Amino acid sequence: MLPDRNALSGEMLDQFRQHAGAEAGLPALLRALADEARRAVAADSLAVADSLNDLGVEAAVRHDPGTAEAFFTEALSLRDAAAPGSLVVATSLTNLGNVVAERGDLSAAEDLHRRALAIRR
Repeated sequence: MLPDRNALSGEMLDQFRQHAGAEAGLPALLRALADEARRAVAADSLAVADSLNDLGVEAAVRHDPGTAEAFFTEALSLRDAAAPGSLVVATSLTNLGNVVAERGDLSAAEDLHRRALAIRR
């Protein structure tokens, strides 16, 4: 039986928040939490994608767009494989588009947002 996605994400986010004061080690901590999520459930599951997305949101909020982009990209890949054309894919596209826009690649961001809008219509 797979662990509950909300419980898994909650535990991971609690760990993240406990250690978030150590900004220098933040990317390494996020990667460790992602590895823990992958081990906890099957690597192609939506639960892992949801946890990766949540870690991407936390990284973005903490102004670490590179780490956020990596997590959003992986979440998108897993979500697109497991549930193509779904709202969770649109959410991943939007999140990734926001981070890509923040780093200045407006053309790529526009493409990601257009893809998200096409799914939501």
